[in-house]
Amino acid sequence: MLPRPSLVTDRVLVRPLVAAMALLAVGAVFADDDPNPYYIGAVAEYGHDSNVKQARKGSADVTADSYTGLGLVAGLDQPISRQRLFASAKVNSRRYQDVSELNHVSYDLAAGIDWATVERLTGTFNVALNQDLRDPKLDRFPLADKVLVNGQSVSLRAQYGLVSLLSLEGTLSHSNIDYSAPTIVQPYYNTLAIRQDSASIGLKYRPSGALTLGTALRFNRGTQDNKDYNRRDIDFTGYWVASGQSAVTGRISLGKQTYDNTNSALAWSGATGSLAWSYRPTGKLTFDTSLSRDTGTSSDQGDNSKFTSALSVKATYAATAKIRMTAAARYARRTIVEPPLSGSDASKSLSLTTSYQATRNWLLSCNVARNTRGAPSDTVATDLSYRYASNAVGCSAQFVIQ
Repeated sequence: MLPRPSLVTDRVLVRPLVAAMALLAVGAVFADDDPNPYYIGAVAEYGHDSNVKQARKGSADVTADSYTGLGLVAGLDQPISRQRLFASAKVNSRRYQDVSELNHVSYDLAAGIDWATVERLTGTFNVALNQDLRDPKLDRFPLADKVLVNGQSVSLRAQYGLVSLLSLEGTLSHSNIDYSAPTIVQPYYNTLAIRQDSASIGLKYRPSGALTLGTALRFNRGTQDNKDYNRRDIDFTGYWVASGQSAVTGRISLGKQTYDNTNSALAWSGATGSLAWSYRPTGKLTFDTSLSRDTGTSSDQGDNSKFTSALSVKATYAATAKIRMTAAARYARRTIVEPPLSGSDASKSLSLTTSYQATRNWLLSCNVARNTRGAPSDTVATDLSYRYASNAVGCSAQFVIQ
């Protein structure tokens, strides 16, 4: 059995995070090759959402509301000889004008070290803590009250250069996802909580500076809804710089997931993977496209889907040295299984963001977005998902000292 969330948070995550922060502070004192590795600042935001509770489409519960937010940002990036220490922190308090039950504090804390020995051994150690509102695209319930998702993770990667073109790489990681929800729905969110350990070992081959190929064995052991599961994958990865303007990253995994002492409907075997393409036709224009298929237990916020297939496209245009515009679109289709029920839904999102870097310290940004989710009538009847739509607009101002 994996440790309980409280023990994981205390022993595995919080203590390493505090230790990492201490290392960052000590390292910054003794390292003087970068005179200003720090940044610290404040963020203010204002926004409006046409369906703040993500209520069912056409229902009387659809409520529009505005919100304000205040936050802090800070970070560190400090080289020390062959090592590099880094940390970042974002904390934000959001308050709604009318729907005060959704008031919440979100945060994203991370720290780590890139390390290297005098020989051919290198690696990275990372720890992270985060909290935010549950993503409504993953939920079967509208937001009657705030549902907070808390994530913790710790990971270690090591790479050893065998020969000039071949290297051995291993990873170890632990992640934990928990929820804080209204009493009436807390039992449901307890079934979505995930604790997972992962390990992998593999080889990477780099025949040229433009091409890297890899293969690895990956093992996952986790717990969700009081059911222990095992996942095993053979990963085939590649990174190809097709030209100075285009790069492709891909992964194909052949895997199998089984459950202890139960014939769970979530058990599966087959292929998952991802493909990403970055294309920069001019110095001002960049396109990023990604396609993926994976399981719900691999989601950043935990998911009740068996599989999720997603396509996203993003275009960024640097109009001037200070003005940047980004248009993004995403489509995701989920296969949902909660025995004896099964179904599917599909979510779509469109957004347009414009940012203005007024000075080195000031960043102004505005965003408009449209989010919808559709579900076949049979899926709605089983209450595995529901239809909703929302329009959102927001602006923020950030001041940073660095």
